[in-house]
Amino acid sequence: MARARRAGLRWPLPEGLDDHQLEMLLYPPPPAVAADQCPVPDWAVVHRELRRPNVTLALLWEEYRSGSGSQDGFGYSWFCDLYREWVGRLKPTLRQVHMAGDRVFVDFAGHGMEVIDGASGEIHRAEIFVAVLGASSYIFAQASWSQSLPTGLACMSICWRSSAACRGRSSATICAPVSPGPASTNRWSTAPTPIWPRITAPR
Repeated sequence: MARARRAGLRWPLPEGLDDHQLEMLLYPPPPAVAADQCPVPDWAVVHRELRRPNVTLALLWEEYRSGSGSQDGFGYSWFCDLYREWVGRLKPTLRQVHMAGDRVFVDFAGHGMEVIDGASGEIHRAEIFVAVLGASSYIFAQASWSQSLPTGLACMSICWRSSAACRGRSSATICAPVSPGPASTNRWSTAPTPIWPRITAPR
């Protein structure tokens, strides 16, 4: 619809407008603009915005093309390449190198997702458990109804049983610093349950 508005098209379409002409109106060829004449985004702002939840390079590129780069801005792939080139010039603060099969990192995603009951229409919130191999970035994801300790352990068990990449290969499982709950029902107890240290210890 946005392309049709920009092209000045209204319904019904003009008589005599064939498919090729319609395509050229909706998807005109990009103008031949030299790279040094394209509006350059503020990469520091792009880098800062990417730290916000649910913000991606694709979203920032769409904002860029709807703003300063609407006419002769960079395409998406060029935009991503230039950003990565800019990031490569930053001074790294921490670089971790993982051996293949050395560690698997597990955590619940910061944002869940909504699950709609098809019969009742009721909306439930689902949590997403994620396990990532450090060397290959191989990802395992599992939806659950909570972030409780039993749920986390069940998700780990499913990950180890169903994922050939994780099963019997990682020497250590690194869990996020969560608060799994007290070790006893004593309301004055502040000691965490000792299950996580036993799981994260190298085998």
